[in-house]
Formats: sequence, structure tokens, C-alpha cells
Amino acid sequence: SQLKMPETDRTPALPQDYFSLLKTRADYIDYIFYDYPISFSQTEVQGIRQVVDFIDRGSTTMPETCPPSAMVAFLGEGEILAEGDMYFLEGCAYFVFYNEDRTPTYSHRLSQAGANYFNNVLNQYFETVRQQNR
Repeated sequence: SQLKMPETDRTPALPQDYFSLLKTRADYIDYIFYDYPISFSQTEVQGIRQVVDFIDRGSTTMPETCPPSAMVAFLGEGEILAEGDMYFLEGCAYFVFYNEDRTPTYSHRLSQAGANYFNNVLNQYFETVRQQNR
């Protein structure tokens, strides 16, 4: 599922109160990577809040040269609060949320700390695979 948006079009920002909702209600984040056989979940509240804080609050443009790295779903008590794509590879650092129709609608920058965090997660995975294959 490739997302194509013109580079000049700023997408709207997710409403600010939505970030508060994610920080207070989300108790589970599910990540499914597109190009790697990896999926993982986060259930630790501090970790979930940290991930929400990695997402810049302002709107931004979406370069069309970036492939999404992972599909992400924020859940609260089993209910999906927000879904989207995360981009943090190949020099891209974005978070794009879907609307109710699963159409990419809200685009935000992922902080450098966020991109580093997820790159570290991937590197740990690859190191684990390397260890297991010895």
C-alpha cells in the first residue's frame, strides 16, 4: 500500500486533543512492518506515552519518495483509537494517520529521537536474528 501525496500539499494535523486522548487512553500499540517479518506490541504505559511524544504536533507535507516502514494501531481497552503508517527509514521520519475510511489524512513529522528509537528496535531485531542463525 504505497501512499502518494504531492510534496507541496500540507496535510491537516491530527486535532491536538487527539494526542491527549492517545496519551491518556492508549494502553496498547501494535506495529506490523511492511518489508520485514516483524510485528510487535507495546503495553507499557510510559513507553506508549513516549511514542506519542515522538510525533510532532504540527502538520507537514509528505514526500512521495518515502515508503512506509510499518502500520501502527493505537488501542485503548480493545478499541482502535488511531491507525496509520510510520515512516522512519531511508531518511524519512513521518507519522501518517488514517481517517475512518483508512485513507491517509493527517501527516506529522516523527522526531529524530523517534526515528532513532525505531531504528534501534529494527537493529536489535536483526542482531537477534544474526545470533540465532549462528
